[in-house]
Parts: sequence; C-alpha cells; structure tokens
Amino acid sequence: MTTPSKRRDCVAVAAATACVRFASRATTSPTEITSDSNVQEVIDILGLPTAAGGDREPPPLSYVHPWIKYHRTDCQLRFEFNKGKGHRMISVVEPNWQAGK
Repeated sequence: MTTPSKRRDCVAVAAATACVRFASRATTSPTEITSDSNVQEVIDILGLPTAAGGDREPPPLSYVHPWIKYHRTDCQLRFEFNKGKGHRMISVVEPNWQAGK
C-alpha cells in the first residue's frame, strides 16, 4: 500500500514531469526527474535555473531550504530541496503568475 507521503511525491513528480517532459536535453546525466533528484541532477536535465536561493537561516525566521526556479513559456517550475538527497516539493504554476497578485 502506498503511504500518503509517497502518493504526494508521485503526484508532484507527475505534474512536474508533464510540464518538463520535452525540456530534457541530450546528456549523459539522468534524463528523468524523480523524488530522489538533487539540485545538480535537476540542473543537468533542465539547464541553469532562472532564479535560486535558500540554504540559509535568516533571522528571525527558520531555515530556508535550497530552491531553484524556472520561468518557461508553458509554466513556472519551482523545486525545493531537502538538506539531504531529494526534493521536498515541486510547484507548477501558470507562466504569468506573480506572488501577491
């Protein structure tokens, strides 16, 4: 039986994969983004991100996990990563989405 956490991972990966399926470039690196993919593996597949940040603890907030973001013509992708291997979350939003608007 699949746990709720594993199911969420599968849904997130499926949504991101649908958006990036044709973004892969010919390379010797992995050609598929999975729930175990790290920052470098995603960059190897999708190229350099539009924006990146995190991996710090700005006072008075708690730790901000490392993240990378891609602005594409069909969507925006934001990958947030665990301190160890794998990602925590993938956000897929409309191409013209802006925070707070």
